[in-house]
Amino acid sequence: MKVIYLFLSSVLLAACSTTPIEEFDGSFYSYKDSDGRQYFSQFITLTNLSKKSEKTFTEMPSERTKRGARKGSKGTKSQRSGERAPTPQNPEDAKVPLKFRMEEQAYTLLESNLAKNNLCPAGYQIEESKFERARYKIKGYCSMN
Repeated sequence: MKVIYLFLSSVLLAACSTTPIEEFDGSFYSYKDSDGRQYFSQFITLTNLSKKSEKTFTEMPSERTKRGARKGSKGTKSQRSGERAPTPQNPEDAKVPLKFRMEEQAYTLLESNLAKNNLCPAGYQIEESKFERARYKIKGYCSMN
């Protein structure tokens, strides 16, 4: 009986201490204006980021450093509770900031979606490329022949 209790306790503890793996969700939209120019938008969002860890996770690194650097500081509430942001599947990717991983993923998805929908055979121009709060967006239009 003690062995079963010990086993169940260790399984429960291990489940609570694991960090989720990064998962991204992408959306692609396109439309033509009255002049015939084709516009597109590609969005990618980190989907498994909890609301508690989102604030800490999306702060600028300098803000986290300032908070943690104060004498006697114990970090933010989510840091104290052990809440962690999702980690990349490939450990080497952890060396690269989330912004750059998401940018790469967003541009890869954009190229795939443009090809799949037969859009922009003559190329495209980017009007906006922006990272904010665990979301990356790309907006642009197709080049005219």
